[in-house]
Amino acid sequence: MLQRARVRWYKVANILTMIIALAMLPAASAFAQEPMTVSDEDAEAITQLVDDMLAAFVAADPDALEPLLSENFVTIETSGEMVTRDAWLELAGTGFLSNLETGELSMTPVGPDDVLVVFNLDGSGEWEGEEFAFFEIDSLLVHRGEDGWVATFNQGT
Repeated sequence: MLQRARVRWYKVANILTMIIALAMLPAASAFAQEPMTVSDEDAEAITQLVDDMLAAFVAADPDALEPLLSENFVTIETSGEMVTRDAWLELAGTGFLSNLETGELSMTPVGPDDVLVVFNLDGSGEWEGEEFAFFEIDSLLVHRGEDGWVATFNQGT
């Protein structure tokens, strides 16, 4: 008799599990969303953000750069060194860059308000009396906040 009660219990549990699973199918399909894309309007705003950041560096204008960076912004230099927001703003004010140009920007949404921007960066300038030129690929993470798009993270390679 006890054995029969256990078998019935497992059958009831299996049936209940199936009913719950079937009931959840419509909810599960709600999570299946269209792939995220970057709107034309957002792409223009992000492109403008990148252009403004580069222009602020070339102009040696940290005051113009500051509102374009999130409060917790960090960058990883090609050397692997992590640079804080304050240190990056200080570096921008030195005027060591005389030219910065990007290639085409590739934008990939990584969240509803976050986009990964990847681009080639050609630059030149002078550091401690030595002229230099460089080429790197930058990965810039940008976030749409209340006041528009800001940079939150950058890494050059």
